Amino acid sequence: MLEHLLEIVKSFGEWGMAFLAFSDAFFSPVVPDLLLIPMCLATPERAIFLTGLATLASVLGACIGYGIGHRFGPFAQAKLIPPKHMRTIQGLMDKHGGWAVFWGAMAPIPYKFVAISSGILNINFRLFLLATILGRAKRFLLMGIAVYYVGPHAIRLMEKYTLPGAIILAALLGLAAYWYIRRQKRKEAEADCIAP
Repeated sequence: MLEHLLEIVKSFGEWGMAFLAFSDAFFSPVVPDLLLIPMCLATPERAIFLTGLATLASVLGACIGYGIGHRFGPFAQAKLIPPKHMRTIQGLMDKHGGWAVFWGAMAPIPYKFVAISSGILNINFRLFLLATILGRAKRFLLMGIAVYYVGPHAIRLMEKYTLPGAIILAALLGLAAYWYIRRQKRKEAEADCIAP
C-alpha cells in the first residue's frame, strides 16, 4: 500500500515530494526523504531548491499539526500519537522544553508525532515555529547544500557525522542567540541614554 502511494506521489515530481514533506507533519506515514534524496542525487544542481521546498512545505505542515494538537488535545493524542511516542516526547519536553522540537525536527521519524504533541502540550508557538524551521532546515536544506557543492558523497558524510554536526549547529545557534540578545540590550541601553 505505501509503495503504491509512493509511486503515485512520485509521478508528481517535486510537488509530490513537497506534498510528502507537508503532510509528514500531520498525517502522512511516508517520510519525504524517500523521494527527496533520490531527486537530489539525480539532479544535484537543483538540490538546494528541492530541499528548500521540502523545508518550507514541512514547516507549513507542522503549523497544521500543531493546530490539530492544540485544538483537539486529548482526542488527537488518543487517535494520532502512539502512547510510547507520547511518553518519549513528554519526557523530552519536560527535560528540554520547546527545544526538544528542534531535535525531533531533525529525526528521521514522521514529524507528525512531534508537531501534534507540541500542540497538545501547549509549547509556545513561536518557539515551536523557530525550532521547527531550524530543525527542518538542518535536516533538509543542509543536505541540499552539501549535495549541490560536494555531490553524492555528501549523503554518506552527513550520515556518518550527524550527531557531531547537530552539536556544532546547536552551539552556533546558541552563539547567534547570545549575540542577538546582547545586541538588543545594547540598543535598548543606547536608546535609554538618548531619551530625555
